[in-house]
Amino acid sequence: MTKDLNNTSFLSGSAECPKIYVVCLDSYNDGNVYGTWIDATQPVEDILKQISTMQYEGYYPEPEMLSDGYCPDPETYGIHCHKGFYDIKIYVNDDLENVRAYALFIAQYGELGAELISNNNGNLEKAKRFMDECYLGAYESQAAYATELFNQHYLPRIPEEVQFCINFDCVKEAVFIRQRFSVEAGGKTHVFAYLKKT
Repeated sequence: MTKDLNNTSFLSGSAECPKIYVVCLDSYNDGNVYGTWIDATQPVEDILKQISTMQYEGYYPEPEMLSDGYCPDPETYGIHCHKGFYDIKIYVNDDLENVRAYALFIAQYGELGAELISNNNGNLEKAKRFMDECYLGAYESQAAYATELFNQHYLPRIPEEVQFCINFDCVKEAVFIRQRFSVEAGGKTHVFAYLKKT
C-alpha cells in the first residue's frame, strides 16, 4: 500500500456482512415466494447447501430429495434482494462466485470497497489493485490532501516572503487533474494515485 504523507492507513476490516435473499423460482412463479437470507461471504458450496435446504425443506418438503451432494440448478433459484452491497447492483442470475468475491471485498473495506468496485464498472481485480497499490489515505477533503502534500514536499523550497501568494485551490486542481483521484466513503475523502501503466 502506497503512502506519500504521514496519514494513517485505512482500517483493515469492517463490520459489513453483505447478504443475498435467494428465492425458489417455482414458488415465485406460483405467487407464493419462498426464500432465505444468506451470508454472501461464505464459500459458494455452503451458499448452495443453504439454497438447497431452503428449496427442499420449504417448497419441496420430501426429505429424500435433500442430500449433501445435491447442487441446485441455477434455473430453480434467483437472487431477488440484497443488502450490504451499497450501490452495487446484484442481479437475479448473477454468478455466485462473483457475488461472493464482491461480498468479501466489501466485508474487508466496507463502503470504500463498494465505491471502488462501482467506480471501476464492476471490475473487482482493478479495485483490488487500487486498494493494494495506490491507496494514499483518508482526508477531510481533496483540499486537505493537496494542502498537506504541498506543505510537506514543496513549501520548504519557496521563500517565506512569497508563501502567502500560494493559491491552494489551484494546487488542489493541479493534483487531482492528473496525479490523484478520490472516492467519498464513510464521511471521508479517500485519495488514490492512478495505476501505473504496464
